[in-house]
Amino acid sequence: GYCSAAGIVWVHYALGINWSPYVEIQDDHTVVDSGPYAYVRHPMYSDVLIVFISLGIWFQKLHLWLFFFSSWLLVAYKRAPREEALLSEIMAQPYLDYLKRVPDRFLPGDRFVPRVLCCFDYDYSDSAITESSNQSMDENEINERLLRDEELETE
Repeated sequence: GYCSAAGIVWVHYALGINWSPYVEIQDDHTVVDSGPYAYVRHPMYSDVLIVFISLGIWFQKLHLWLFFFSSWLLVAYKRAPREEALLSEIMAQPYLDYLKRVPDRFLPGDRFVPRVLCCFDYDYSDSAITESSNQSMDENEINERLLRDEELETE
């Protein structure tokens, strides 16, 4: 719990003026790729997940943990693709370059977690995993993945 609180402070420090409780672009918005954003694209969601897991352990109630986890899945699954689509549209190439450098959305290595266990939209074929681990995604592939995220969001 305390580590994730420190992580949230680190995330806010790294974001600086770019942070907002809403899915929006600030006037002087830049692509943040330092601090925790050098490892995953949405570290705040990772920290909140750790808080929720900690609360579930602390309360020792499975139904609370399931509630916290399902709440996190719902918010992360709905909001992260919207954020990425907006940043791709407005920030264009700098954000697409960031997507190539940092392919993991919530946790380091999450592109290898089977989709049935989480709600990440990745291609798990051997060639795609090799391609992702080499971080050689091209702009078309990134755009296709973002469009699939948007389609899944509207379902």
